[in-house]
Amino acid sequence: MRSSMPSSPARHALPRNLKSLPVTQESVAPSAFVPPPKVTSSVVRLIPRASPLPCTRTTLERVTSAAFGQRRKMLRQSLRSLGADPAPLLAAAAIDPAARAEDVPVAGFVALANALDAASGLPQDGVGTGEL
Repeated sequence: MRSSMPSSPARHALPRNLKSLPVTQESVAPSAFVPPPKVTSSVVRLIPRASPLPCTRTTLERVTSAAFGQRRKMLRQSLRSLGADPAPLLAAAAIDPAARAEDVPVAGFVALANALDAASGLPQDGVGTGEL
């Protein structure tokens, strides 16, 4: 196995990465495809996590939608659409307010979702609707 993939996936990869760890197996040259893309592709193996990261799916979707909703915006700005002050949420998740969504690891989004649930008075362990 080669080194694992970056820990800050795009929004669509987050639900998968809560329950598994992606590991790059090998690279595939552009010449393997017709027409050849302008990037090198990879074969990726998903290794199930012993303990999936706990959070509520609906809250995680809200957080990631807000974070990735505005391209190239800092989280302190993009998370305002959640209806809660982003500063305490980011502090609780130990995330730099000047960070961009693409720089936050999966565990950071889980921490943000749990912080939002805590601020809303909801359980933070994935119990309830949309459990992951």
